[in-house]
Amino acid sequence: MTNAERIKQMSDKDLAIFIMCPAEYDVAFTKSCGCNGEMNKNCYQCTLEWLRQESEG
Repeated sequence: MTNAERIKQMSDKDLAIFIMCPAEYDVAFTKSCGCNGEMNKNCYQCTLEWLRQESEG
């Protein structure tokens, strides 16, 4: 199994732990959880919500 295949098999919860905050790379990201994009708080919940949203592109 390649690393890419392993990542594709991860659950939303697992991905939310490992990827960076969506505020860092998604200009359409709504910071509804009070995130200021400075990565100085736990971004898990915001990232999990972002992963479960429909893609805009």
